[in-house]
Amino acid sequence: MFDKIGQIIFNNEIVANASDFNMGIEVETIRIDSAGRLTKEPYPKALGNQRKNHFIKTDVYQIQSEIITPTARKSLDAMHYLMALNDTLRNALEPKKLFSIF
Repeated sequence: MFDKIGQIIFNNEIVANASDFNMGIEVETIRIDSAGRLTKEPYPKALGNQRKNHFIKTDVYQIQSEIITPTARKSLDAMHYLMALNDTLRNALEPKKLFSIF
């Protein structure tokens, strides 16, 4: 947890606003089944062609999903992209009751 000054810096995005750069977030997950075992299921077809999907794809292993947000000026915007992409991945996995863990 932040101290009072750290919380002010975080709440006002002072670091992001003082820096002249865009940011994106990349998160890699491992897909498991409802029993907690590594899944043997292929990349969800509902997400389209994994080679053409710029935001959700598999990484080195078929069970490893990667979420990549577009670049954003504010960290909060990047987090909103991440939440939306994570929901999309989880919804594509839901019919087979697969789960993705961070």
